[in-house]
Amino acid sequence: MADSDTPIRRSHRARQPNKKYSIDAFEGIEGLAGSESEDEVLEDAPSDDDAEFNIDHDSELPGEAEAEDSNSVDEGSAGSISEKSKEEGGDDDESVIGSEIEVAQGIGDQALKKKKPQKLRAHVRENKDGITLYTRGTDDFQKSIAKGARLQHSLGQDPDDIIPYVLSRDKWNNDTTLPSRYASETGNGGMRRSFFHTEEMQNQEMDEGWQWYYDQQGEDTIREKQSLSSLDQEEAKRYMTFESPAQTLFIGPKNQIMQILQLGDYLDISKPWQSEATSAVDSETASPKVSERRGWVMNLGSKKVQCLDWVSNRQGHTQYLAVAVEKGGRYADNKPFEAANAPAFAPQPPTPASLHIWSFEATSISENGSWTMNSTFTPRMRLVLCTDWGDIRTFKWCPMPDRDRSESAQQSATRLGLMAGIWADGFLRVIDVSHTASKDETQYLHVNSVAFEARPPSSVFTALAWLSTFDIAASTAQGFVAIFNIADCIKTSSSRPWFFKPISETYIINIASGYPSRPYLLFTTSMSGHLRMTDLRAPESDSVESSRSRLGTPTLAWHETSQSLITCDDSPFIRSLPIRHFFASTAHMKLPAMAPLPHCLVTSPVHASVLVGLADGSVIATNPLRRTQGPRTQLFLQKWFQHEFSGSTPRARELGGEAGGVVRFSDGFKVEVAGTKEPKKEAEKKKPKVDLGFTPLTVYEEKSCITALAWNPNLHCGGWAAAGMGSGLLRVEDIALDRSG
Repeated sequence: MADSDTPIRRSHRARQPNKKYSIDAFEGIEGLAGSESEDEVLEDAPSDDDAEFNIDHDSELPGEAEAEDSNSVDEGSAGSISEKSKEEGGDDDESVIGSEIEVAQGIGDQALKKKKPQKLRAHVRENKDGITLYTRGTDDFQKSIAKGARLQHSLGQDPDDIIPYVLSRDKWNNDTTLPSRYASETGNGGMRRSFFHTEEMQNQEMDEGWQWYYDQQGEDTIREKQSLSSLDQEEAKRYMTFESPAQTLFIGPKNQIMQILQLGDYLDISKPWQSEATSAVDSETASPKVSERRGWVMNLGSKKVQCLDWVSNRQGHTQYLAVAVEKGGRYADNKPFEAANAPAFAPQPPTPASLHIWSFEATSISENGSWTMNSTFTPRMRLVLCTDWGDIRTFKWCPMPDRDRSESAQQSATRLGLMAGIWADGFLRVIDVSHTASKDETQYLHVNSVAFEARPPSSVFTALAWLSTFDIAASTAQGFVAIFNIADCIKTSSSRPWFFKPISETYIINIASGYPSRPYLLFTTSMSGHLRMTDLRAPESDSVESSRSRLGTPTLAWHETSQSLITCDDSPFIRSLPIRHFFASTAHMKLPAMAPLPHCLVTSPVHASVLVGLADGSVIATNPLRRTQGPRTQLFLQKWFQHEFSGSTPRARELGGEAGGVVRFSDGFKVEVAGTKEPKKEAEKKKPKVDLGFTPLTVYEEKSCITALAWNPNLHCGGWAAAGMGSGLLRVEDIALDRSG
């Protein structure tokens, strides 16, 4: 076309429209320019092969063409305007030129304003040779669709996927927030293993999964290479928390009583409520029936609880909880801002650290297998594992089910199981943990060497996840994921992984697997803000990312009952990402606090409830399974407790003493509706009267934060939960509800 500023007379002959009105950025790249691509540039003379962009020349109004097919180009396209120009132009050549210029300027907007398809269909991209470049099995549905179609796009069309979900929905749909202790007469509620992981699969895993350990001399090989030595209490002090001030706290009903807990002391949660119960009985109007609270609050030191986890495969009266506390005092040689490299990306110098294993007694309260905490037996510190590898960053017990093999175990010791952990020196290690049967004394063991340890080249491990009884996945600070077969590594004395590939572009914060029903699915979250799902059966081709968030989130957990990944973003919203619709997350609810950053999130293998720990010290319970039924399903949330640390006022510093402040626990929160049907009115109520020009954020005390959460994975004690706090306090409580119906 000639320059538009130069007056040129046009011929009256019929003129063919231009082939293109925009520049193709991928022109010349034959591998990407597929003839049937959805992103192909619009043409004025469409062929019969591409029916999606056919132009209807018979229609006179743009609205009629749009009404017939939302995916077709309307009358404002280049071809229709050119035809009109031929009829109406006559001798006026300037009108033709003006029409062509308008088309050239507006064709970009027409390409950007393509109508979304009304029907759900798979996205497939092919090149000119007909080779599939990529495929996405489902479309992104934003509008309301039928429940059946939603389930098929989220779970799949196979009955093996739909039927277990229906059974899970019918069983746990009435558990709005906290789990129920036992099932009702209709079978609703209670504890149960996943419907997606059948009893036959569990028995097979118990028998075949542990053959390498019991039948192929794996246990003997580990005990030969693993070296543990006994320590007395004085020798073990240098490995435990050095700072041990007494912590002042307030707990109970309205008239809270001040309690003082020394290091290692514990408080029965029901005692502060006994005075309230007594006054309720004496009152004429109050009801004499007051529910008993079953739990403990323990003081583990002034430093935060780094991580905690319940020991699995414990079928008896005794339950074990392992706790790692951040090291403090003069033995912490790590000096911030003085290291040559970034501490999170480089190994740290070896310093003393310890892992504490506590025992809690359970008692049966009904014939249907319901158990609760036995308050007549106080918590006991059974075992302390002392190491010289720096602080324990994270650890997890092997969650795979195992049969009760007490008859073949040693009489003098109780085996707890395999524990994998990551220390500050960057190593991944596996320890086979056992302790003596003494209930009155604490056993102190120093770990000299282990049967398996590994560290990535020029990096450190950051998080881990068990995939099977012998496969462990660990992420690195450089974005790689390594998977080790410890059964083979122990035999050959090698630490080479069978899988080592880059999954992310940067630091991987957390990692989780789809165990038990889908252990081949691996989920990672990194500092890039993306969540990624990788199928280990085909990691190079079967991998998908979620929508990006502004910050990388550490909260990540696989929710077995809904077959989705549960996470929290910085909004803060609780979101789920179904495995077949991973690219588009579903927002469940907005957390109630003023923009708190979620620090931890945990799911349970025996019920559908989820716990979320926030920076303001609150622990939120909800049931995300209800949201899978549709966006209009009402969700509920409930606070387990609120933990507040105050050290800013003179009175708080005076009462806190060496601890630097006081702690207050608030309990008895009601169930709240998550969100509202009128979000605009709700936002207007929360809007400040004075327009500040920005959204205010609240900064909380560092020691108020909930730093670690854990559900008990054992079936008869599935309602037990543990919460670690930044103040060094640990709360363990049976929060299952006694209800029926």
